[in-house]
Amino acid sequence: GVFANGGYRVDVNPILKVQDKDGKILEDYTKTVPKKLQVLDPQVAYLMNDVLSDKSVNLGGSLNLADGRKAGIKTGTSTKRIGEIVYPTNLWAVGYTPQLVTAVWSGNSDGTQTELSADGYNASVPTWNKFMSFALKDKPKSDFEKPKGIKSVQISKLSGKLPSKSTPENMVTTDIFASFSVPTEVDNSFYLTQIDTRNNKKPNAFCPTDFVKEVTFYNPKSEIPDFLNWQSEIISWFNGLAPEKVSELNLGNEVRVGSPLEEESELCRADFADNLQEVIILDYMQNDVVPKGLFRISANAEAEAGIEKVEFFLDDEMKVADTSSPFEAELRVPVGFNLGQKFKVRAKVIDKNGYSKNDELELVTGERAEAEEPVIVEE
Repeated sequence: GVFANGGYRVDVNPILKVQDKDGKILEDYTKTVPKKLQVLDPQVAYLMNDVLSDKSVNLGGSLNLADGRKAGIKTGTSTKRIGEIVYPTNLWAVGYTPQLVTAVWSGNSDGTQTELSADGYNASVPTWNKFMSFALKDKPKSDFEKPKGIKSVQISKLSGKLPSKSTPENMVTTDIFASFSVPTEVDNSFYLTQIDTRNNKKPNAFCPTDFVKEVTFYNPKSEIPDFLNWQSEIISWFNGLAPEKVSELNLGNEVRVGSPLEEESELCRADFADNLQEVIILDYMQNDVVPKGLFRISANAEAEAGIEKVEFFLDDEMKVADTSSPFEAELRVPVGFNLGQKFKVRAKVIDKNGYSKNDELELVTGERAEAEEPVIVEE
């Protein structure tokens, strides 16, 4: 009731009117203004109302009234040990709108156990929902009154602190705060850095550009320093997750947990960078016309450190990787390309140390090649 009334406790009078058998009114409190006492800051009450009426995080649809009006509700289940088993005994649902508060209790009146599967949501919420829907059907919909001082602030989802410049956009959300509890501390657990993706170490000037990537690291930090190895435990937990579970956390495509290794990548070496690579596309010259459909392309490639593979691209999309000479691929000019439309083909040689060289041509879409007439030989 205090939440519903915005922080005020209202004296409860269970008797509204008393009249005798002849209809004479002996007592009438229907027009009496009940005493109100502020026992909770209105901003705190509003925050509680916002939490308890948030449909996006509640237990299920039964907590939502059918007419869509906002209602705060909390379920609860208390238990009792009977012998060696802990049984549910009191199954609660307490919910409210600005006009009405309803509490529903389910259980056995003698205090004995209910079924082990019983809980407040399944036992009491349906009754709460039906009663509230009936009692409020002729009442106007109204929201909880927003008091002065409530602030909407952008925060980091993972900490509740202000986002930093390194906090990914998908990790920023907007939430409400009381005027006396607006966050002021910046979340420094996110930071941008470049890494060698092969080992997460620091790149240097000699790293192959294909393996240098700017990523965001999320390094969770306990509010209590060194609290039960919390930081290392959560990082270990994250690193043990399957890829699909990591994706469900919605940290973003290039967000990693922990911190990059401080040492420089040993895979980035001046002598590796000095090794020569060469690749030349064969079969076609610049602006050659290529009929729609399949066409073959090949390349001469050399690498002083040894060839890892040669990749063939069509308009920057890698189509084929060949690991042995002769290096060749079968590509397709897309059917949707217009006559005369230009497109790019590229061959890329990658050596054993990850260093690469490209050769690129621009070709022109031509008519689809017609099949040759079969040659008939008479015996």
